[in-house]
Amino acid sequence: MDITSEQLGSRQIRLTIVVSEDRLMTARETVAREMSRREKIPGYRPGKVPYERMVALVGTEVIDEQALEIATRGAVEAAVKSEGLRPSAPISLDIVKRSPLTITSIVPLQPEVDLGDYHSIRVPEPEPIEIDDEMVESTIENWRSELSYLAPVDRPAEAGDVLTLRLVGRLADAVVYEDESLALALNPEAATDAGLPVAVIDNFIGLAQGQEARFEVQYSEFWPQSELQGQTVAFEAVVASVASITLPEMNNALAEQLADVETLEELRDKVRQTMRQRLDINQRDGRIDSVVDALVAAASIDYPPALLEAQVIEILGDLRKRVEQQGFLWERWLELQKEQEGEIVAHAEAEAKQRLERRLVLTRFAQLENIMVSRKEVDQEIAAFSSMLSTAARRGLPGKNELRDSMGSRMLSSRVLGRLIAITSGSAEAEGTLESAALDSTEGDRTNYSAEVDAPNASEETNISESGMSDTDVPN
Repeated sequence: MDITSEQLGSRQIRLTIVVSEDRLMTARETVAREMSRREKIPGYRPGKVPYERMVALVGTEVIDEQALEIATRGAVEAAVKSEGLRPSAPISLDIVKRSPLTITSIVPLQPEVDLGDYHSIRVPEPEPIEIDDEMVESTIENWRSELSYLAPVDRPAEAGDVLTLRLVGRLADAVVYEDESLALALNPEAATDAGLPVAVIDNFIGLAQGQEARFEVQYSEFWPQSELQGQTVAFEAVVASVASITLPEMNNALAEQLADVETLEELRDKVRQTMRQRLDINQRDGRIDSVVDALVAAASIDYPPALLEAQVIEILGDLRKRVEQQGFLWERWLELQKEQEGEIVAHAEAEAKQRLERRLVLTRFAQLENIMVSRKEVDQEIAAFSSMLSTAARRGLPGKNELRDSMGSRMLSSRVLGRLIAITSGSAEAEGTLESAALDSTEGDRTNYSAEVDAPNASEETNISESGMSDTDVPN
């Protein structure tokens, strides 16, 4: 077998492989032998039919087609091994000539990542957001509004009331809007949600139950329906009922209903505490994004296009799964998205690039910082987690290996990001030892996990440089 290699850039090598006739003949004999094992040939034992006899029985073309596939795959695998290459993604191949059998193959190599002087990266910690009384009261008012109810009123409608009415809109002789029992809150947002111009609201204020109204409204030049743009529509309305939106009283009974506390003051304290927790989580997530983005921006990353393509395929596959879980046929859903198909693909490509580059730099960072997770620690964490679950919940957990990979990945991700935050903040811990990151584990117990958070798939035998690390949305 003759092999010629050519560097293509972007961490790719093209192999040109000329397969010897002997290798091709061996593949033909292998195909014929497998066929003879499956077929009952009179006068011969399974697997003992001479090659020439099998050719006569099934034909040269049948054997040659299967032999070509075997020889091609085997030749590429042998060439990759002979050249000492470590592919990072599926290898492409193309048969350019059948005699002699000549194959070209593009081999995506392992990415190269240089983090530079990442210890000098500094990302300031954001100032904590203060929670004032106005924010607390606004939150309580939002909760209170969710408990509002409609109360019929015997008076003309006011702004903010809810009307039930029959509404018809005509453009010349054509009906362009019709609803026999429209429930409409008298505010701009409700009009928009109902597919009506905001100007209709003013014509309903002052109407009482049983009253009728006729009025005209000119549609905007930018209205979504082109046939109505700039047109004047004549409306006829008959009011069936008027109701006001009534809020529950602000008292201790409301506090108990909203948060199972006894007083309004306790409610305010609980709201403040909840808001503090949410803001802290949001700031933590934002800080994680900032430090990882800073690490990516400072790094030099070179990877083959096949890695990015694989990430795009994974993202689109996840999208398809979500679409089908909602009861849609994927092909039908795509038809409905034709106008946005380009945007969907562009979004997937941008997301894939971000995911891939983050995974690559975090993988390299974990290697340089010697951050690992021991199997013993993972098993202890799983045991502690399982002990908090009911028997029924434990039965619903994934298999042991899958659970170990998932838990190990989360633990590794948390430690990697914790270490990165320490370095980028310039804290004393970052300048000290690595005991908190490298952990207390023996050589035989140290296991490389992949920090895959959304879809962990690393095995215990997989080296971190091959399995990689993914997104940074890691629970601590």
